[in-house]
Amino acid sequence: MKRSATPFLLVICAGLSGLLQAQPVPNGDFESWTTQTSIYHPTETFEDPDSWTTYNQAYGPPWNVTKSSDAHGGKYSAQITPIVIGSSVIGNNVSQSFSISTKPLYFNGYYKSSFAGSDYANVGVVIYDASHSFLASTETPIHANSSVFVPFSLKLNNLYTTPAATATITITTTMKDASSSFWVDDITLEMSPLVTAIEEATTSAPALVAYPNPCSETLYLQGTSTSFSSFRLVNANGKEVAQGPISQLVAGYSVKELSKGIYFLEIEDDQQKNVFRSKVLLGN
Repeated sequence: MKRSATPFLLVICAGLSGLLQAQPVPNGDFESWTTQTSIYHPTETFEDPDSWTTYNQAYGPPWNVTKSSDAHGGKYSAQITPIVIGSSVIGNNVSQSFSISTKPLYFNGYYKSSFAGSDYANVGVVIYDASHSFLASTETPIHANSSVFVPFSLKLNNLYTTPAATATITITTTMKDASSSFWVDDITLEMSPLVTAIEEATTSAPALVAYPNPCSETLYLQGTSTSFSSFRLVNANGKEVAQGPISQLVAGYSVKELSKGIYFLEIEDDQQKNVFRSKVLLGN
C-alpha cells in the first residue's frame, strides 16, 4: 500500500513561491506551452512545455506530457503519464539543459503524485562546466502518493572551483500502470532550500495548510504542528513585508495592505533550524 505524502504542505494564500538569489530555470513554472502538429499523425496536434524535451512527438497520441490546470503556482503544471505503445506501458522522461551563471546550492520544486503499484518518479539535476565535464549532481526517487502539491529540496555540492556553465534537469518516471500520474511545477535552482529534506511523511508528520490560494484579504494557517513558532512574508525583491508569531496566521492574518504580486512565506521552528517555504499570490 502506498504511503501518503504530507511533507509540510504550505498551500498558501495569495500566491507565494520561489526563493531568493535564484538561477532562473527556463519555463520552470510550466506556464508557457506551444501547440505542435504530430509528425506521424498530421491531423493531430498537441502542446509541449517550452524549453523542455518530451516524448510527445515520438510516441503520441496519447500524449504523455500534458498541460494541467491543477498547479502549485500560476495557471499550469506538467502532468506526466506513462508512454502507452499498444498493450505495453513504459516510463517517461522530461528534461532540459540550459546555461547557468551561478553555483546553486539547492534543486527545488513541487510535485503531486498518483502512483499505482510500485510505480515511482525520479527528479535530479547535473551541473557541468563549459567543456561539459561533470561538476555536481543531486537526485532522489519519489515513491509516495500525494493529492496536493508538496515541495522537494535537494542539496548540491558546490565546492567545485571550475565555473559552472550548464545544468541538465531530468524528471523520469518508472511506470507499469497506465493509471499512474506525476505532476511537477515551479522548478528552481536556489541558494536556499524549500524544505530541509524531501521527507516522505508518516502519519506522525505534522501537516500545515495555508489558505486560501490565491488570497486578497485574510490568510489562514491550519495544521497540527506545535514545533513552528514564527512566520514571515518576503516579496519578490527579498524585502520582508510582514512577520509575527505563528498564532497570527492561525487566527487569520490580513494581507489587504500588501501590493499585488508574488510573495514567499517562510515558517520557522523554535530552534530556527528548519525553515519551510512556499509561493503565494497576494492581491486582487
